[in-house]
Amino acid sequence: MKLRLKEVAKTKNVSMGEIAKYLEVTPTQVSYYNKGTNQIPLDKLQKAADFLNCDLLELIEPSSPNFAHFYNSNGEWWGIRKE
Repeated sequence: MKLRLKEVAKTKNVSMGEIAKYLEVTPTQVSYYNKGTNQIPLDKLQKAADFLNCDLLELIEPSSPNFAHFYNSNGEWWGIRKE
């Protein structure tokens, strides 16, 4: 499963290195999680969401192209919806 760690971190002004340090993994491992090369353990995904102060689902890339993340005009995440 691909993640949106990099995209969400950018909106929160957090580096991938900071996420790696918080998760106690290497920056390379965070990159692998983000690309879906390696699967992130659920506890680390929740920890990343807590660190980024976001909903866990905001970090998950929808597997269907018919669905997308929805943000309001203030840039706040409102969920995933069908396009």
